[in-house]
Amino acid sequence: MQVQKSLLREWEQQTLLADDYYHRGDLRCAFAAFAKTVYIMSEALQDKKVLPESIRCFVLACQNCAHTASRLGKLGSCEHYFVMSFRRLESLLADPIQKVNKRLLEKEIELAHRKYIQFYAKMDVSSRLVNSNQRVNSCCKKLFRKKLSQRLSSWLDRYRYSLASFSSRHHSEEESILHTRHSVRKRTLSFH
Repeated sequence: MQVQKSLLREWEQQTLLADDYYHRGDLRCAFAAFAKTVYIMSEALQDKKVLPESIRCFVLACQNCAHTASRLGKLGSCEHYFVMSFRRLESLLADPIQKVNKRLLEKEIELAHRKYIQFYAKMDVSSRLVNSNQRVNSCCKKLFRKKLSQRLSSWLDRYRYSLASFSSRHHSEEESILHTRHSVRKRTLSFH
């Protein structure tokens, strides 16, 4: 626990340094400093009981590094850090030894997936990544699109389910309110 807290302090100092580089326009130094924050937070995630702050800071470190890489035009590195953010959390979730808040971890994984999909949609990575072996490249694209569409469809299914349950709950509440109003009117009319 103490190790994680000291790593969080180190992460904060390194992030402030990287942020300073970034705002001065020195993107190469900012990228190197943000990459160091990812390394620092990766160490924090190796503890048996991971603090929620460590999880959030790891995701932020990966996203900062990915954003800086995209500004430098390093789309491969950018994608690498986005993927690293949710893959590492997925491995934490699957690890039976780790003592983490599962709901928090699932929420962070979902947020990391969303950021990755936003990056993918914004940058159209599949058309910009060039591979010398065209067959391998096309197979990777198909596999990546399939995984992406599976994730999107599962999110859409969850969204539709929550929307449907909300609307059915909302309609049943409206119906019960109308029914209550109608029965109250009947009672008041019968007393007169």
